[in-house]
This record gives sequence, structure tokens and C-alpha cells, in this order.
Amino acid sequence: MPSYPLKRETLAEQVAQALIDRIYAESLKPGDSLPSTMQLATDFDVSRPVIREALKTLEGQGIIEISNGRSAVVKPITGEALRVFFRRALALEDQTLLELLELRRGIEIQGAILAAERRTVEELAQMKSIVNQMREVIHQPEMYAGLDLKFHLLIASASHNRLMFYLVESIRDALHSTIMGGLRSRFSVDQLERVQSVHEEIVQHIGQGDKQATMAAMAMHFDDAIGAVFSRLASEKGG
Repeated sequence: MPSYPLKRETLAEQVAQALIDRIYAESLKPGDSLPSTMQLATDFDVSRPVIREALKTLEGQGIIEISNGRSAVVKPITGEALRVFFRRALALEDQTLLELLELRRGIEIQGAILAAERRTVEELAQMKSIVNQMREVIHQPEMYAGLDLKFHLLIASASHNRLMFYLVESIRDALHSTIMGGLRSRFSVDQLERVQSVHEEIVQHIGQGDKQATMAAMAMHFDDAIGAVFSRLASEKGG
């Protein structure tokens, strides 16, 4: 039987986990302060340098915020830790690009379905405004990509599922350069018209509350996008 080395946690790592447990146990909310470094050192019977290292670990994970001269404060939930994770995975693993595109496809389709059910009148008006702006800059990839990001984040927000929004935001951030490359690879009048038309269809179906049509349009959009990305990558490798 093969042997696997066991990870030995440092004292600071153990304290960091204990602090997370304490935050949950005491139901600390965003904005609530942790005890002082001195008090935490007393509570955990460790040195202050160990406490400071543990707090730095939690700060790096986006759990707390540390300001000079103040106690650490619990941060609101954000997608920052997810962004760090997805960027790192994309940089280290060749297979991650396909996996991330597949994950993005599934999450954003489900988000659009929920948006068709839950969107507000104001959110729908914003979607319509953005796709109209996209048509005006259809031959300017940088501007189009920026509006495309806003459009998809708005749909995720209209799902009224915070965790889904954080996932969409962090994945799209990690894939920004890939998305830009995909847009450039389809930079012809007919292809960009197709991309734009699908965006407009998605808004129409969300506005009508038609979940099946929304799902179909979003799936077609992502299948086209993923195909364009891999066609570009294959061309670059062959070329």
C-alpha cells in the first residue's frame, strides 16, 4: 500500500481554524470586531506573533480585514477567495480551462432561468439598456466585452442568489482574457450579429418569463462561445 505524507499544520494554521470556528460559534457578523491580539494570545495561550500570522491567513482568505491600530473586523461575504482560487487553478492546470468553461456554462444557464422567474422591472430595463449599448459598439471588442460582462453579471444578480452571483463574477474575472480572445476570433459581421442577436433573445425570453426559451438561448450562446474559444486555441497551436 502506498504511503502518503500527512500535512502537519503549524500552530498559526491551527489558531486560524480555531478563529474561524469562533467566528461561527459566536455568530459574528460583517463589521463585528475580534478581540485584540493580546486578548487572543491569552485566549489561545500562544504568542502574539502566532496570532498575527493566523490573522494574516484569515485576511488572505477574505474572512477578516485588518487595519492599523484596530482590531480585526469580520468582512462581508464576497467572491474574492473564489477569484483567487479560479485564477490559480487556470494558471496551474491545462485541463482547467475546459472545466471552468463547462462550469460557467452550467451556472450561467441556471442563473438565467432564475432571472426569468425572479427579475424585477428595473433589472429587465437595465438588461435592455445594456444590450442596446452593445449593439452600438458591436465592432469595438474592448467596449463590447465590458458591456458583455455587465450584462451577464446583471443576469446573475437578477437570479437573486448571492452565491451564484459570486461564482459568475469570479469565473468571468478569471476568464477575462479568454473571453476577449473569443470575441476577437468571431470578429466578422455575420458572427458578431449572431452573438448580439442571441443576447437580445435572452433578454426577450427573460422579460417574458419563459424559462425554457431562456435556457435554450443561453445554452446556444455558451456552446457558440466555447466552440469559438477552442477553435482559436487550436488555430494558435497549429499556427
